Amino acid sequence: MFLIVKIYIAPSKALVQEKLRDWSQKFGSWGVSCLELTGDNEAYNMRNIQEADIILTTPEVVCDVCSHPI
Repeated sequence: MFLIVKIYIAPSKALVQEKLRDWSQKFGSWGVSCLELTGDNEAYNMRNIQEADIILTTPEVVCDVCSHPI
C-alpha cells in the first residue's frame, strides 16, 4: 500500500495558518482534509498525519521530521 500525501511548505506559521483556513474551506466539501504541522504542534499524531490529504508545514518542521522520524 502506498501513502500519497501532498505537502505544502510555507516560509512562516502565519502563511501555513492562512492557507489552512483557505484550503479547508475550499476543498473540505470535496472530502479533502488539511493538517497543520508547525512548531506549535508539540506532538505529531501519526494517525492524523496518515489521514491527511494535504499537510501544511514550515521548513523547520520538515528538517525536524527528517532528522527524527515520527
